[in-house]
Amino acid sequence: MPDSEEDLLFFIVDVNGIHNTKLQFCHCPGADNRVVSDLYSQFCIVMQVWTVLTATKHLGQAHDIDDALPHRPKGSLIVYCPACPEPHFNMLPGWEKTPPEFRHLIQMQMMLNGNFHLNRYIKNTDPHDTSLFRGLAYIPDDQVYQDYVKKIVLATKADQNAVKKFKNMAVSGSANGQCGHVFIKLSIDLQMREWFVNVDYAVAHALRQQRICGSADESQGTLDLLISYDISCALKMLSAGRFQ
Repeated sequence: MPDSEEDLLFFIVDVNGIHNTKLQFCHCPGADNRVVSDLYSQFCIVMQVWTVLTATKHLGQAHDIDDALPHRPKGSLIVYCPACPEPHFNMLPGWEKTPPEFRHLIQMQMMLNGNFHLNRYIKNTDPHDTSLFRGLAYIPDDQVYQDYVKKIVLATKADQNAVKKFKNMAVSGSANGQCGHVFIKLSIDLQMREWFVNVDYAVAHALRQQRICGSADESQGTLDLLISYDISCALKMLSAGRFQ
């Protein structure tokens, strides 16, 4: 325990708010032998819950925002770009009649890239570490995503160099996407390599959040979509069949 004769400023988090107070540690006989529990793991769980609750409040789900914006997916916890074209929100009626030479003015844009520095080793001490967002934000539901990936990626013979490089890693990297105004659209974990199956799933998840894919409002599906990707020339091959 800290040995200090001076007052120490402590921040105390309680159900009624965050408070600060000054404390001094006890110097009674035997005080130094007391065992203080390590609450780090419990604190991490609390932070997960707090993050979801804060997002639910700040993004309007705690205030029935879905009733005011019914064209968006129910329960969405993403920050939508206010500048990107979005029917029923920032576009005038009749936008679908825009002449072809001006379609670029109402074009949705998305930039994709992979990052193999955002990796994570297998955590044997925390096997039940799962996201509480349940696919309502930028990252899709992990269980559904993992089941999908196992059917395709794990059935493919992996490069032995990649297996050695990413040994003991639960996540070998991340693929992320953003709009032209630098608002995050998607983020997804990678396994061994930057497979097209990962990127396809991430793009589909982002389009569902924008109600472009699987939307009840088919008129919004007429928006043009431009995807910028460093290997887009290969990604576009047979992409229509993969998305089906």
